[in-house]
Parts: sequence; structure tokens; C-alpha cells
Amino acid sequence: MMKSEKALFLISLTIMELCAPVTLVDDKIHYLLKPPNVTIAGVSSHSVKLELSTEEPKHCYVLHYKYLDEEKPFKERELEDNHATIKLGLHSGFVARVYSILCDENHTKENNWTEITYNAPPVYIHNVSCKIYNITSLNCTWDIKQNAPNDTQYLFSLRTGSDLLDCKHYLKNQENKNIGCHMKHVCTWKKNKHRIKVQLSNYERQLVRAFTVSNIEILNSPNNICLSSQNGITKMQWKQPLSVEGELNSYCFEYQIQLLEVKKDRLFRVINTTNTEYIFSDLDKGRKYAAQIRGRRNTYCGRSKFWGEWSEMIYIGKDNEGIQTWLLLVIIIFSTTCFGISVIYLLKRYNRKIFDLDVPVPSRKLKHWMLSKEIDFQNCVADIFIESVPISEIEIVTTETNAHRQTII
Repeated sequence: MMKSEKALFLISLTIMELCAPVTLVDDKIHYLLKPPNVTIAGVSSHSVKLELSTEEPKHCYVLHYKYLDEEKPFKERELEDNHATIKLGLHSGFVARVYSILCDENHTKENNWTEITYNAPPVYIHNVSCKIYNITSLNCTWDIKQNAPNDTQYLFSLRTGSDLLDCKHYLKNQENKNIGCHMKHVCTWKKNKHRIKVQLSNYERQLVRAFTVSNIEILNSPNNICLSSQNGITKMQWKQPLSVEGELNSYCFEYQIQLLEVKKDRLFRVINTTNTEYIFSDLDKGRKYAAQIRGRRNTYCGRSKFWGEWSEMIYIGKDNEGIQTWLLLVIIIFSTTCFGISVIYLLKRYNRKIFDLDVPVPSRKLKHWMLSKEIDFQNCVADIFIESVPISEIEIVTTETNAHRQTII
């Protein structure tokens, strides 16, 4: 280094020391700048604005921040302006670190950090989920935490572009708190991200969630499904479903076919395809099948999280339900045999009681009395005949009306 250059270097070094600390490494000047001042300039419903300032002019900044309820590493952003906005969402707060740098990269040296921590008002909802179905209907739900105050109510609104739609049909829990919203006839869908705002009515905190239509859309079932069979081969064709963005290209969809075996009531096969037709070439001709199809958008056009609705059942083939002749003959013979055995059994059981009654046998006392020598049985009989009543004294009784008695003499 020449004497003139050293002199110029010492003069520059003296001037810079008056402004900020300086270090010399490998004949290069590195400035250790003072930490910037960081303040919270404003808090909106879903973000926090930071204001940055320093005593030295023409400085840039580097921002590192992370959310308090996440274990992810710090995110880094380089700032050319003296302000920064951090989106809050559903997070409970964040910690931010800022340091100054010279905008000229040839003379850049980081300084000490300025750290700030922001604790957001309590968030009492989580698991926000939304679905679009039937082209124009929207359904959103959320869960309420157990530590939520009893007097807290949750309001919902949908922002699409410059339009703001308030919810008119809420889903409520047993405590009469809003846990969801249902909207019909939403006709303002666009290709940009739509913002959903869930607001706590008793607090200043407003929660905003952004979503893309294609990610949460549940498509209607494919239409115009038809079948054609020839030489044991069945061909199934359909048309692609409509989307909230209108009629899309055919390569934007993927389909799933579910094939059921009707007689056994079980799942036979699941088929995934990107075409609008499928050929069944290995189905059993003696069995009946039921086919259903559904679709969703694939990765080429913004993959949806949800499969669409199933179509109506489409039946393929017929079950061979006719009874064979030999089986019918066996059934008749078996039924006749069972009937005959039943009749014989009943006859044997009840005829024995009716026709096979035992004749009573005289007791031994009666037999002994008749053979006894002390009783003259014949004389007893003779006396009976002798003392019989004469016929002239028998009266005849008639049963006719106004009948009277007559004596036969």
C-alpha cells in the first residue's frame, strides 16, 4: 500500500469511527452498525406491522421471526423499507429479530440483534375446515377450545375479491355457540385465493384463513354414464363433471370406479383412471355387478383434497338365478317324504289312543262274589223276573204340543 493510499485510509477510518465501530480484516473495512429500533406500528385483524428505524441513513434490514406455537426455525426476510408486516393467522404470537446492514454488499457487516416479542389475544378456535359443493354451496366448520369464555360468540364472513358476504345460516352446538356456517348460491368464485374471515365478537382479534377453490372443491358425480356390451366385453363411458370455474380441460380430472358384486354384497374391485371410459374384459357372465364412479381435480389443475360425489348405481350383467331341473326334483321328493313321515307319525300316535282302548277286567272281589256258595245267584235272578211290572201299568208319554198321558190297558 502506497503512502498516499495509507493516508487516505487513515482519514476514512477516523471519520467512520465517529459514526460507528469499525474492524479491519484482510485490508477490508467491516462496519459494525448499531442495532435498529423496532416498534409495533399497528395490529390488524390478522397481521402485525413493525416499524424499523436507525440513526444512520441508507441502511437496509434483515428480519428473522418465528411463531410462538411452532417449533419451526426462524424465517428470514431482507427489507429495503423501514417497515415489515407479519401475518398472524391463528398463531398465538411471534418473536422477531432485526439487524441493520449497509445496502452496498461490498461493505456489509451484521450488527447486534434487536429482538421483540408479540403475544396475540387468546385464540379459542382451531381446526377450521371448508368445502365447496354443488358448484355454489360453501360449508365451513371449526372447533371451540375448552378454555373459551362462555360469553364468546364466533361470527363468519366470506370475502371474494371486493365482495364480503356474512353468514346467515350457522351451525350451533349444545351451548348455542356457532361452530360452522352454511352458504348457498355463492356465485362470485374467481381463480384467485378467496379469504375466509372468522371473527371473535367479544375480542378485537379476527382470524383470517385463505384458501384456493380448487383445493376444497367437491365435484358433482360424472354425468351421462352409459354401458355397451359386445362379445363378453363391457365398455363404460361418462362425461366429466362441471367445476366452479366452468368447464375445464379433460386432463384436469382423475376418476375412481368402484365395482360391487351384487349377490354377495361385497367390494369386487377399485379402479383409478384419467380417461372418460373404461373397458371391463374379465367379468363373470353369470354374475351381476354394480358400478359407481366419482372424480376430482388432479395435480395439473390444482389437486383437490376431497373426492367428489358417487354416481348412481349402474348394473352390469345378470345373476344366473334359474333353478336346475335335478335340484327341483330333489326338493319335491324331499318335501313329499317329510310329509308322508309326518302323517304316519300322527296316525300312529292318535289311533292308538282311539282304537286301542283296554277293556276293563272285572275285579277279583266281583269274581269271588259270583262264585260264592253263600249267594244263590239264580234265585236272585228269578225273583227279579217274578217281580217285574205288568205291561198294563206302563204309561206312554208323548212330546207333541198339548200332549196328554194315555194308559194302555
